[in-house]
Formats: sequence, structure tokens, C-alpha cells
Amino acid sequence: MEMKKSLLKDLLQITKDQARSLKDNDHEKFYHLLNVRQKILAKYLKQLAISPDLDDECKALKNQISDIHEHNTQKLTDNLTHVKKELRRIRASRNNTNKYKNVYKSTYEGGLFFDKRNG
Repeated sequence: MEMKKSLLKDLLQITKDQARSLKDNDHEKFYHLLNVRQKILAKYLKQLAISPDLDDECKALKNQISDIHEHNTQKLTDNLTHVKKELRRIRASRNNTNKYKNVYKSTYEGGLFFDKRNG
């Protein structure tokens, strides 16, 4: 039981650190913490398989972790949406710029043209 509590406390701390790294836009730290979190979660699930019973303190810790993780997931989704919109805007801007670049240059550069009326 103590091992599960210890793992849950570690998960809570890492989840809080992830929230802090998202707030600071430190994505490298976030992904590093995500890897650490996955390892601890695997250990916790192994302990839970051995003894599935949880006391009230463990349940409270799980609820806290779940709430913070849900907030982190939403924040990460919002950041991803923002980046996608910014990429679309940049692509559209680049395409519009390229359309007006060399407007007088002919798009057809090969072959010959025979004027039948004068020949």
C-alpha cells in the first residue's frame, strides 16, 4: 500500500511539473517529464495488479492527478491547435507571395510558336 502511495505522490508531482512546463512553454521539459511519468505509471499499474485495493488517500491522489492531467491535456491540445493555425497562415502567406513573384515572366518556356496568319 505504501509503495502505491509513494508512486501516486511521484505521479502527482510530475503532473504538476508538466503543468508548470506547459505554462512556461518549455516543451522539451514537458516531453521529458512525460517519459518519466509513463515509467512511474507502469510501475504503479504493476503494483495495482498485485493488490487492487486502494484507501481514501490513494483515491484522493488519483483524483488530483486526473484533474491536473486533464487540464494539461487541454492546454496541450490548445497549443497544438494554435500551432496548426499559425502554420496554415504562414503557408497561405507564402503561397500569396509566390503568386505575385515574377508575374510578367512567362509560364511557358519551351517550344516554338508559329503564327499561321502571317506565313
